Amino acid sequence: MKSDLILIERNYQQKLTLADLVTTFDISKSKLIKLFNRYLQQTPIEYLNSFRIKQDCQQNGKWGLLYLFSKITICLIIVKTTHLLV
Repeated sequence: MKSDLILIERNYQQKLTLADLVTTFDISKSKLIKLFNRYLQQTPIEYLNSFRIKQDCQQNGKWGLLYLFSKITICLIIVKTTHLLV
């Protein structure tokens, strides 16, 4: 488990997938997800995304957080607009 976290934290800027983690550690997808849920109450991808956000906020301070909120807002507007068009 610790080696999974280290891999994620060292490579968080790269495109990492669940398949990458499974292959690297020779563990089944379901077992990896169960371990993360058991010890971190998150899936591996949720952990990766939350780590990325924390790193961005630490490096960019409030501007990183504002950028994140603006991206989320844009995504929500697109989803809502698309939903209204359908």
